[in-house]
Amino acid sequence: MSQAKEAHPKVRKWKRMRAVDRRRQILEAAQHVFAEQNYDTATMAKIATAAGITEPTIYMHFRSKKDLFIAVLEESYAYIMEIIKQLWGKQGDLYTRYRSAIKELYNLIDDETHTGIAKLWIIAATVNDPEIASYVVRFDKDLLAFVSKDMKKAVQTEKITLKYNPEVFARIFISLIINSTTLILTGSKISKRELDGVLDLLLDSILQRSE
Repeated sequence: MSQAKEAHPKVRKWKRMRAVDRRRQILEAAQHVFAEQNYDTATMAKIATAAGITEPTIYMHFRSKKDLFIAVLEESYAYIMEIIKQLWGKQGDLYTRYRSAIKELYNLIDDETHTGIAKLWIIAATVNDPEIASYVVRFDKDLLAFVSKDMKKAVQTEKITLKYNPEVFARIFISLIINSTTLILTGSKISKRELDGVLDLLLDSILQRSE
């Protein structure tokens, strides 16, 4: 009588994560570590631990900590600009759009999920590295150009006269965002009443409606 063949349990084959998904996993972990521990104290080992992978795996996707940090900045830059375009693309005249957009942007920055992104750019501005500094400069120039262009469009399509050139308004607007972000990160927030007052003063002092 022949013996029945012993059934062997099937060995589970683990699928390797796709390169694009692994890269996303590393970027998300890196963003968290950089925001929480600053650029200088963050290490590839800490990022690997946060991602649940080995340190050599990171080097398969990024050559150095600086390359990884820059990649995180690029990702967050694209995300921030998309949000800004959505906020500024809403219906309404310039006064209505800017009041609404700035207040919504302030609320987003105050949200914990976006605070880490805000921290990244504050940190990037303090890193003593020309290549990283160039990304901070680029972000500033692009944001300045975007707001200035929007202002020029409003002049052409709405009954608005600028008291100063569009770049002046854009620069003040960016300064307001930076100041608000810094206050949020330090735990000292602007109240809604204060923000409304700042926006009224800002818009009324720089813009005037044509008769």
